[in-house]
Amino acid sequence: MNHLDNQRILGDLARQMKHGEPLSKEQLDYLEKALERVSNGEDANVVLGVRATRGKSEKDAAARSKHSLILHWMACAIDSGGLTIEQACVEAMQHIVPAAHQLFGNPDNSIYDAEYLKKLWYRNPEMQNLDRDVFDHAFPYDPI
Repeated sequence: MNHLDNQRILGDLARQMKHGEPLSKEQLDYLEKALERVSNGEDANVVLGVRATRGKSEKDAAARSKHSLILHWMACAIDSGGLTIEQACVEAMQHIVPAAHQLFGNPDNSIYDAEYLKKLWYRNPEMQNLDRDVFDHAFPYDPI
């Protein structure tokens, strides 16, 4: 997970707590271990993983989030829209990529044509899963 994933997860935990929503056992275990490490003097930024680490840039994280959004849309189009992978690539290129560029910019300066989207699709099988939640790597949406 990158630092943007960790920031999103912590933001969702804060939202849950603010609204009085119960936390899962896994969430409570995570918070207990993180707070214990911080109380022992470890740097909270390191413990919580909220800053980019060496070799991991903001651009890399933004590009991964952007790819995740595009590929999630394609997975939905294939699953419920009955599109082939080739059709989904063309539709995504025409309709979703421009919106994704507006949201994330184009930090990797890639040319998002149908062939590039097809390569992304096959390189990132974890992003083809329709059932992802806020704790999954590169979750493409901000929690409500």
